Amino acid sequence: MSETLEAVQIAREATEAEVAHYHDNGWVKMEGLISKEDRGPDARAREDRDPREGA
Repeated sequence: MSETLEAVQIAREATEAEVAHYHDNGWVKMEGLISKEDRGPDARAREDRDPREGA
């Protein structure tokens, strides 16, 4: 099964701290890299869910 990916607009550049963290640890969490409007419906639903409701 193949999946078609759509291009999204990158909302911001990586910070120096994010780049350094990636080089040091091999991973980095980049909050706000992709705008909420460009995220898929599943991601938006997870973000909008009340954390008190559980997983």
